[in-house]
Amino acid sequence: MPDSGKKLLSGFSHLYYQEVEDTSSTYKGVTGSTAVRVEGAQSCSATVNKDTLKVAADDNSGYYSEGTFTDGELTITVAGMKLADLSKLAGATYTEDTLTMDETEVDAAPEVSLSFSGLLAAGEGYRLFRYYNARLTSFQAGDLNTRGESTEVASIELTFAFGGRAVDGKFRTMHDVDKNATTAMNTWLTTIPAVPAA
Repeated sequence: MPDSGKKLLSGFSHLYYQEVEDTSSTYKGVTGSTAVRVEGAQSCSATVNKDTLKVAADDNSGYYSEGTFTDGELTITVAGMKLADLSKLAGATYTEDTLTMDETEVDAAPEVSLSFSGLLAAGEGYRLFRYYNARLTSFQAGDLNTRGESTEVASIELTFAFGGRAVDGKFRTMHDVDKNATTAMNTWLTTIPAVPAA
């Protein structure tokens, strides 16, 4: 069952994805792939699901203990998105010459690493997040309306299922950095930590 709810990030930004190869012996970025930044990041929430174990203690049958991780879900909202990136995440076909994304019933979303930052309290720095193995399960464009006098941009909501990587079960890493450590932050966000180490 879900843990204590969704965790909404403050100042959500610096969203990157990269295709990964995840096996029982190897975890790494897919050969030839690089981290791709998705512009216009607006919000992100994460739900971590765990088994709940019922433990009887001192004859109290109502005592519960939280168990092991099972799976999770990320919901990310962006202000628009390039069709090339959306196609890659959805496992759809993108044709550069015609700027066209074609979807079929048998499209299979690839495994990707997702990394991004959240602003720490009082602007003292950033908390960086990496989800090692995620797949896009659905996406939904915001309501489309005639523009009129409105300046609102139709957003896109991306839903990812995430789990532990096959090589060691690790599903998420968080890392705090100083607000001035921009080079270190960008390196961390765009570098896949391979197993075994390269």
